[in-house]
Amino acid sequence: MRCFLFGLLVVLLPWSVSAQMPSLKLEHLTTREGLPSNDVWCLNKDRQGFLWIGTGRNICRYDGYNFLRLDSLKLGYCSGVSTDSKGDIYTSNDTRGLCKIDIKTLAVTTVVKNDYDDADPSNDLHEQGMVDSYDQVWVCDYTSVQRYDPATKKLRRYTFSMTASGGDVYQYASFFEDAQRVLWVVSELGLYRYDRKHDKLICLLGKEAILPQNRIPIRLCKASADAAGDLWIGGYEYGLVWFSPKTQSFRIRKEGFDHTNVVCARESQDENGRKILFVGTDDGVSIYYPDRNELYHLPEFYNTGIQVKDMQDDKANGILWIGTGEGIFKYRYRNVGIHTVDLPSSIVRLPVKITSILPIPNGAYLLGLSHSGALVWTPTTNQFRRLTYPQTQLPSNFDGFRGSLLPSRIKEFL
Repeated sequence: MRCFLFGLLVVLLPWSVSAQMPSLKLEHLTTREGLPSNDVWCLNKDRQGFLWIGTGRNICRYDGYNFLRLDSLKLGYCSGVSTDSKGDIYTSNDTRGLCKIDIKTLAVTTVVKNDYDDADPSNDLHEQGMVDSYDQVWVCDYTSVQRYDPATKKLRRYTFSMTASGGDVYQYASFFEDAQRVLWVVSELGLYRYDRKHDKLICLLGKEAILPQNRIPIRLCKASADAAGDLWIGGYEYGLVWFSPKTQSFRIRKEGFDHTNVVCARESQDENGRKILFVGTDDGVSIYYPDRNELYHLPEFYNTGIQVKDMQDDKANGILWIGTGEGIFKYRYRNVGIHTVDLPSSIVRLPVKITSILPIPNGAYLLGLSHSGALVWTPTTNQFRRLTYPQTQLPSNFDGFRGSLLPSRIKEFL
């Protein structure tokens, strides 16, 4: 396992400080550590705490230390993996279709077969397999979405009345269930809510939306919900989409994603516990601060064009898993060990260098600056106080504080 520190570590080091990119430590897992393929398409944590990983070659299981490869099953490319209430695994595989893996024996049963030989195109594919909290299994093909009921072993197909370009309906979809047990179908035709009582899909964003103001052409990829219950959705060439289930209002942020497709987004926190969104695109990982409307592209991803395909949040352990075309990246958002503190621009003119650090009473620190004097920093409250002093009292080559004693003039300010 290789570890990388992404971003800029800007506090207590003699570097220039300006608008700061978050400092994030990510671990990287690849075929070197045992993945069957670096092409990771889907991730899901089961009820025992194992991480199931669907790759371009096969499915595997990770216990935090080792990978259990199921190469002998020869399932091939896996587009979806999910777990039911009993702990069994459902997975979409191109060689078989929708499969069930017994969690105890790891025996595989094909429950819905991909059939490319007959004349019916509706059973060619069963991709993006996802089990909801009612133990209903959802899959998609290129024309519809389908719901498989394990109790009755029946498949219910939901078609779309509109077309994407005037011809046959073409769409691809993923599935997401929120904390209120509402199932969302995230399609290239729009955003749909599943009406369980009437067993139908209702379009809330797209050309068939109920509200006139929401009837826009949009292609969507994957969705997740933040702590407030709002949805964050990848919008392909449309950017990052925010949608409120309560008000059915939406916002689209295209700025910063002009030349890439947004695939997915997950709420998390940075090294200082502030709310952020990890945004996965076809070219890398971006960090978005919704409260500040600030966006950062992590250069270690974008410089090499690492495609992001899925994200899984392990809330119990405080880990965000990121599946990419170059393996898995692991971000621990609890006990990250490194904290970054921004110097307030309202107190000191940026950019500035911290040239020296000196502990002072009451757990505070005196920070010598390359200009503007010095700062008193109290870590417990994260408060700063600037000390200015007459230039005539300082030597012309003053550059912070050297030695263990404070100049007597500065003591007067503390």
